Amino acid sequence: HMNFLMMAAHDTITSSATSLLWLLAKNPEWQEKLRQEVEAITGGTGTDGRPRDLAYEDLGKLELTEMAFKEALRFVPPVPSMPRRALREFEYGGYRIPAGTPVGINIHWTHHSEEYWDEPEKFDPLRFTPDQVKARHKYAWVPFGGGAHMCLGLHFAYMQVKILMAQLLPRWASVPPREAWTDAHSEAATLARCVGDAVGAGGAFELRDARNASIALLARGGSGASWRALLGAAQPRACGGSPAPAPAETAWVASEAAVGFCG
Repeated sequence: HMNFLMMAAHDTITSSATSLLWLLAKNPEWQEKLRQEVEAITGGTGTDGRPRDLAYEDLGKLELTEMAFKEALRFVPPVPSMPRRALREFEYGGYRIPAGTPVGINIHWTHHSEEYWDEPEKFDPLRFTPDQVKARHKYAWVPFGGGAHMCLGLHFAYMQVKILMAQLLPRWASVPPREAWTDAHSEAATLARCVGDAVGAGGAFELRDARNASIALLARGGSGASWRALLGAAQPRACGGSPAPAPAETAWVASEAAVGFCG
């Protein structure tokens, strides 16, 4: 039971939140829409530079954020398959399935089936407006399962991700690094440590989702318009000051002035 609790309540939300950030990095127009929604409800950052807390009674007001999260769950379901048992004999795809047969439901396939979704490879949170949901088959979207055994953590997941977005988006931006830059740096931990040493608490770090797709979170400047981490060609040095060969592209890490290079 403890293993199930840890996997169901924490691992899947972590995976789903990472998928959402990756998709927001690839779709910056939606990232900005969610940021504006959060800041309109919470007031954004306070005088201390920290994001204001999201009140419990305001959770339901983050409608675009919830739709974006649901679309991320559709796009990259944290649980790829769902075991069930046939209650009665039926036929599917020309096959006879006897009663009592274990059945594996492919959630990813269902979420990307053109039978239920227009342009399934496109990130579009507006799929989850009330009218769109009502017009769709009730089991076309099943990241939490369905029926009597639907996941109990559904509302917990919504609350946790909304709180995360309310804390993250007013201060940070998710940006996909350039492919050559990503290839030049092998370990996310090494990059995070190097960047953290260079710019301190306002540094950048890399995340990877289940697809091994990379995103970088870059600290936004106090005005929201300047970036504290810049990508470009530069002569790097390794963390700790020892020389390092220059890759094709290098992360050039800076605050208000150039404080260090990370190669």
